Amino acid sequence: RDELATTPLPGVAYHGFVSDVEYARLLADADVCVGLQDPAGRDAQLKTPSKVYEFLGHGRVVVATEIGDLPLLPPEVITLTPWTADGIADTLRGIADAPSDYADKGICALAYAREQFEAAVVGRRLRSFVLDPAQKLHPSAHPRQRSIS
Repeated sequence: RDELATTPLPGVAYHGFVSDVEYARLLADADVCVGLQDPAGRDAQLKTPSKVYEFLGHGRVVVATEIGDLPLLPPEVITLTPWTADGIADTLRGIADAPSDYADKGICALAYAREQFEAAVVGRRLRSFVLDPAQKLHPSAHPRQRSIS
């Protein structure tokens, strides 16, 4: 974080831990939300930050590192970035330099969240998991014939 914070990126604000009230305000004002964890960190491939799903549910453009189940999300809803300060900075610069290329990602993120995180859909997935523990919980385990648009 310190290395990235010293990289000049106009319009980018860095936040550590904030209160729930401050988080709600920041999320409401954000155009792009970033979820970063070291993909080589302890158990990184076994956990997915819930904040990323909150970002999707709020229809934000989402940038994240390849951790947990995030690489399984459709590319229309998330932009995966390398875990380096330069890689993250380049990804954010790309969004800032060509916002029209990313404009639909927030819309797709919201549509995806509404489709995949709806209570009945999640309930069916959990029921399937309980009845067949070998079944994956992630939406990508259930074949789709269409992409989010």
